[in-house]
Amino acid sequence: MSEVKVERERGFVARAKALLNIGEDGHLGSFDAQVKKFFSTQIADNQHNRTALITEHKKTVGNINDLIEDATVDLETAWATIDPECIKRREDQKAHISKYLENIEYAESRLEGLQDQLAEIIKSHKSDLKDLDDTIAELTKKLDKFTNL
Repeated sequence: MSEVKVERERGFVARAKALLNIGEDGHLGSFDAQVKKFFSTQIADNQHNRTALITEHKKTVGNINDLIEDATVDLETAWATIDPECIKRREDQKAHISKYLENIEYAESRLEGLQDQLAEIIKSHKSDLKDLDDTIAELTKKLDKFTNL
């Protein structure tokens, strides 16, 4: 009696054939490839989005840092700028104090607002990155599980 070697199928295709009692390798193999392609594409898209997010974040932070630098100069200027015409007499000096302090307060407020905006952008960026990283990890986990069925 001759021995016939039967190669035992493994993984998703073998389980699906047994479960569905299907003998068509072509359809199951194609489905297997499509599922893997789907997960791989989703992972690549999310990785691309992550890279784009980082690039955009760097650009935004750079722009806000420029505005913060300008606002810092404006604040220093507000402290140093005194109109000589407004302080010639004591009466004029007293009247000029409120305008002088308003200019300083406005410059401080603007600087603080920009600093708060920067902090919020950084916080949001970290959260967005975490969400993308979690999505990539979940998709990778699903692809690995499907591949190792």
